[in-house]
Amino acid sequence: MRPTTKVLLAGFVAALGLVASGSASGEISSFTVDSRATLSADRAGAIVTGTIMCTEGDAASVSVNIVQVVGRKLTTASGSTEFSCTGAVQGWSAAAHTFGTTTLRLSPGAATVGASAFDSTDFTSTGGNHAIKLSPH
Repeated sequence: MRPTTKVLLAGFVAALGLVASGSASGEISSFTVDSRATLSADRAGAIVTGTIMCTEGDAASVSVNIVQVVGRKLTTASGSTEFSCTGAVQGWSAAAHTFGTTTLRLSPGAATVGASAFDSTDFTSTGGNHAIKLSPH
């Protein structure tokens, strides 16, 4: 390989490295779910809260699915929220509602919430299941 070709090739590799490191996508760097959620007055839903930290300016969302078993009764509620990331730890809240015209209602007490965060700007996500306590408002 000629010396000129080696210099050009080395320059190209170095430039490629700078471009790749400068264009790295952001991420969701932290995501929490609070251990208590607030029941609505009619118990047809609950407000789930927590914190998130994601890249400033990115569009993100949090989805929640509450599952509660009391005796032989299984009640579920779902909801989501969308927001713009600030780049710092920020609070989020999502209202979860039971489905349709069901007469099943959430009860004060233990439940499980599946919560997931999605950054739609760079397609990163995180989440998991969390034990929560549903409390009257």
